[in-house]
Amino acid sequence: MKNILATLTLALVLIGLTANAQYTTTVTNYVTITNTITAPVVTLGDSGHMPMDESKSNSWPMEVTFGAAGVTVPHTGQTSFGLDVGLSVQPFTVPIWFGISQEFTWSPSFAGSTDLDATYAFAIIKDKLYLNAGWSGGAVYDRSSIAWRSGPELQLEYYTKGNAFLYVGANYDLINHDAANGWTVGANANPLRYSAGIGIAF
Repeated sequence: MKNILATLTLALVLIGLTANAQYTTTVTNYVTITNTITAPVVTLGDSGHMPMDESKSNSWPMEVTFGAAGVTVPHTGQTSFGLDVGLSVQPFTVPIWFGISQEFTWSPSFAGSTDLDATYAFAIIKDKLYLNAGWSGGAVYDRSSIAWRSGPELQLEYYTKGNAFLYVGANYDLINHDAANGWTVGANANPLRYSAGIGIAF
């Protein structure tokens, strides 16, 4: 009888230990999640004229200008005033710009002019002040006549905020041709042109 009790007691103890062992197992899981956020890098565009996101730039840098313009003949003092609208693009990696401008003048008489130009942009103060130097050529016309002109040009661009800028420019019509005088180079009658206005680069 004692042996039976001892055996039962030992069996109960073993069952209890096994049950306790089943409920004392600890499982620890570690999960690490890492998120990396990269901000887009904004760099100075190849044009040198404005900050741009190069990764999103799939087209040529461009500028649109709108301003007032004037033409003066130094020999006679004759002057006319009008409005000027221009569009320029930079198709290469170097800062050489090609543009077209349209001018309308109404004093002393109504006339128009269309010019093509090519300029190189020099950074005087990066992202702020630029000097554009180059050459332009085009035609001047009214209701009854047309004349041709070509010469050097200079333009200053000052960026005020973002991609907006102010500009002033001057052109000297070194070479001219009209019906009355034919071809003239560097003559006193060759006009001096000037303009000022606002622009946007994009």
